[in-house]
Amino acid sequence: MTMADERPPSDPRPQTAEEWLAKACPCERQGELFRAYQLARQALAKFPDDLALQHRAVLCLTSTGATGVWPSAFSSAAIHSAQSRSLLV
Repeated sequence: MTMADERPPSDPRPQTAEEWLAKACPCERQGELFRAYQLARQALAKFPDDLALQHRAVLCLTSTGATGVWPSAFSSAAIHSAQSRSLLV
């Protein structure tokens, strides 16, 4: 059985990056950091350039003490690209 099968029918899969964040943030507040990280990573599969999702995933991962993992989990190219875009705004 997959996690999708375990989800109650009344809990539809989020469709936007904002909906994914709304689902991940309560997990983070409740101390479920790995669950919040997992949700953010699932969302990033669909919205890879979303800075808020990238930020949430990195924060959740580093909050668990896995500070050596996040550089390999998030390419420096993606972060550099995001920084370049923010300079244009």
